[in-house]
Amino acid sequence: MTLTYRGQQYAQNTAVAKSSERPELVYRGQKVAR
Repeated sequence: MTLTYRGQQYAQNTAVAKSSERPELVYRGQKVAR
């Protein structure tokens, strides 16, 4: 899903969040910590 929530970071963070099982941080527009 490529949404323009925070430019393109949303798409990248969403993929990382799903892998890091931390989707809540992405929905809040925050950077996901590894």
